[in-house]
Amino acid sequence: MMLISVFFFALMNISVKYASENYHVLQVLFCRCLFALIPALAMVAATTGFRALRTRRWRHHLFRAVTGTISMVTMFYSFTQLPLADAVALNYAAPLFVALFSAFILKEVLDIPGYVAMIVGFVGMLVMVQPGHGGGVSIIGGINGIAGALFSGFAMVGVRALGRTEHATTTVFYFTALSVAFTVFPMPWVWRTPDLKGFISLAVTGIFAGLAQYFMTRAFQYAQAAVISPFGYVSIFWAAIFGYFIWNEIPGWTMYIGGSVVIVAGLYLLHRETYKFRVIPETSKLSDPIPVPAL
Repeated sequence: MMLISVFFFALMNISVKYASENYHVLQVLFCRCLFALIPALAMVAATTGFRALRTRRWRHHLFRAVTGTISMVTMFYSFTQLPLADAVALNYAAPLFVALFSAFILKEVLDIPGYVAMIVGFVGMLVMVQPGHGGGVSIIGGINGIAGALFSGFAMVGVRALGRTEHATTTVFYFTALSVAFTVFPMPWVWRTPDLKGFISLAVTGIFAGLAQYFMTRAFQYAQAAVISPFGYVSIFWAAIFGYFIWNEIPGWTMYIGGSVVIVAGLYLLHRETYKFRVIPETSKLSDPIPVPAL
């Protein structure tokens, strides 16, 4: 289930990068959120039913939606400025920010090895934004990629806090619905009416995202987050493959070295989560800590 989810997320990334060549990033984001409502509603109906949409934690859902939407804006923009594999690898620095924000916001205890892993991971992230692709990495693209990871970390801390009382499908639905409401406002200034080919490229961004979210949620029904989250890093492989065959992108040494450091640091923090949450039964909420970002 998780590998299927990762593949659909990879297809979403490809669709976003392709659509952004002809349409404004904000229009692509709006369509991604709008069309993701279809599988989100189907997921709610197929799992908990619409009774799960009752909630009293509106402020937490709003925080998760705001930070998640900002993360998508910056991440999608980085797709237009960086090779796809580099942009995806930068986004996988989010677990480092999750650990950092969890320590300061949720008051979770982080030991010295955890801080060391974060520092090492941040060094790897800085390595990735150094020149190394012939003409050099776009600094603006690198900054947006890091910002995407940072706000994704904020969003995942919001998911972690919501997971104490809310079902995963509830969080997914309100994130999708609120992100549609946020992204509709700039449409009068950036909207460009698509032709049939453009409409398909915009629509599939949301459909792929919704399907990826559904299969990821299903995956967490069968195993704890710490067991299956590492499979999320396969998306970097897909990004490198598709980036090469579609856009002739060849990742530089900075992506291989820096990305590897970020992944190792993230996996260590994931191992730490495994130890920390090893007593949680498999029947726990679907929104138990998910260190790998899932937009």
